[in-house]
Amino acid sequence: MQVLKMDRKEGIAKVRTETPDDLWHLDKILEPGDFVTGRTLRKTTIKRGQEISSGDRVPLTLTIELEKKEFHKSTHTLRLTGKITAGPQDMVQISSYHSLSVGLNTVLTIQKEWKSFHIERLSRAKVKPSLLLICVLDREEADFAELKESGIEHLASFSSVKNKDSGTLGDYHYDILKYLEGKHSDFQAI
Repeated sequence: MQVLKMDRKEGIAKVRTETPDDLWHLDKILEPGDFVTGRTLRKTTIKRGQEISSGDRVPLTLTIELEKKEFHKSTHTLRLTGKITAGPQDMVQISSYHSLSVGLNTVLTIQKEWKSFHIERLSRAKVKPSLLLICVLDREEADFAELKESGIEHLASFSSVKNKDSGTLGDYHYDILKYLEGKHSDFQAI
């Protein structure tokens, strides 16, 4: 995660997410009552007399007071929901609800009372930990996973069942070796 700006006096941090682990860190940093500003899409409504019609989705910069958050590890998104506290007056109604969808390469401004453990977690998110590739295998199956700060992520599986009939495990071992050689440069240790 890139920390673009940090002002502890004002309680403001501007960050850019870079990896799925950054979203996990943000999920741990953000708390209800924090003010989060980000770029989002919002459907506009057009009122003509008694008739209300939906308009297009337009990009806006909104600030919400966080009430609820949901981290979706499988889709690499963090959904932040709360009441709108700031935004273009002609486009949004203040105090209406909105959800910010935070993904990779999203810039957010967070205003909160920063405690020492928040700052420590933000510092840890700036440093990319050494990556570890895990390979667990036996005669029938091999599984590969990546160890991250947010947990273990399954990458691939190989089975020797197709090669078992031929009485040789050569192709099975070759597939494992080829996968490891292809991933070797991405990881610091296997």
